[in-house]
Amino acid sequence: SATVQEIVNQLIRQGYVSGRPALPLTGEWVPAFYQQYHRMPAGLYITDAPDGSGVQAGDILVYMGNTRIASEEDLSQVLYSHQVGDTVTLTFYRSGKQFTVNFQLVESGK
Repeated sequence: SATVQEIVNQLIRQGYVSGRPALPLTGEWVPAFYQQYHRMPAGLYITDAPDGSGVQAGDILVYMGNTRIASEEDLSQVLYSHQVGDTVTLTFYRSGKQFTVNFQLVESGK
């Protein structure tokens, strides 16, 4: 219960929980309909990425390291096994091909 109280206090005080790693990307999960109808892979459809990162809107995050990312649960599980500042290898799908980019994890909420 002490952990829950600390999380609640941080949310009230600053609007986010300190020390939690996050990707510097914004996206939405690819719906099952699009996966089947448009033959898109399951993953995080990127809507915004940092300039110069090599990632663009429309790319789909499919792996973090060797872990397949097909749901929010997959991403959270592998993301929270890292620390803020760690560099991770992400694999994206674009136009039928995959490519990898290294990203440094940022603090969630900032």
